[in-house]
Amino acid sequence: MNRGRILVTGAGGWLGSVFVEQLGERATPGVVALDRSGLDCADEVQVAEVLAEVRPTTVVHLAASLARGPGQHVVDAQWRDTFLAGRTVVQAAARLGVPHLVVLGTMEELGDHSGVLTQDLPPAPRTFYGLWKSLVREVAHFETRITEGLRVDWARPTTVYGPGQRGNMLVPAACAAGHAGRVAQFTSGEQRRDFLHVDDLVAWLTLAVDDRVSVGGERGFHLHHLGTGEGVPVRDVLQQVADEFPGARFELGALPRRPHEPPLQVAPAYDCPDPVLASWAPAVGWQDGLKRTIEWWQGQPEAVASAR
Repeated sequence: MNRGRILVTGAGGWLGSVFVEQLGERATPGVVALDRSGLDCADEVQVAEVLAEVRPTTVVHLAASLARGPGQHVVDAQWRDTFLAGRTVVQAAARLGVPHLVVLGTMEELGDHSGVLTQDLPPAPRTFYGLWKSLVREVAHFETRITEGLRVDWARPTTVYGPGQRGNMLVPAACAAGHAGRVAQFTSGEQRRDFLHVDDLVAWLTLAVDDRVSVGGERGFHLHHLGTGEGVPVRDVLQQVADEFPGARFELGALPRRPHEPPLQVAPAYDCPDPVLASWAPAVGWQDGLKRTIEWWQGQPEAVASAR
């Protein structure tokens, strides 16, 4: 396990908190976990000061905006807290000699490509989140070309879900509506997606900060597509959620699918030359993972669920 110091941004978010908790359970030394109140990643001066003080061996950059939908406020939030924050962290880390960056990208960088989403596909984002992440990736790749001794591991997970997740992503939105007995409208759900349980993503992140990767691994830019490789119909996911919440009122087919939405998006089989990361494989099947997620929601007070 990593003997250097690890700086985690976005530690106050859902994924960040799960990852930091896992590092704590594994007694990983030297973890500095910062949320938005501890580090504004878009503030160049603050980022430089924190990096100079902490002097991490690895920076795990998870911070980004969760804003979605139409409206200028979404554009502004994504620009500042996804692009500017990511660019600032990457460039400051490279300038200050941090040897290793692990950055969370997104399959939204690939837009509407359909089928198996291999690493050689060109970016074609259709969301601001995908666009800004794609641009940060270009910055990170550029920095590895001009900065000797820098390694960047850029991870693009498929649809991540799990206990504790809230928001408007498919699984938490469906669980929240089912638990509260609210009417929820969806598309027909015929599209198939690759659902990656949060425990599997955190397992990969934990391997990525191993000392053999962060210090002993090959330098340069490394792109990782993380998923199960199984395309699950969205309607099957919604059906399992509905079955567990007797009051669920899901209206499938009430919403149109967005133009050009691909019928299938799955990750390829994970193939990594790094001997440490090569040991990773998803271990949680979607039905079991969804069951765990639903059980978490069932344990939440109804007033809290209905307010979401």
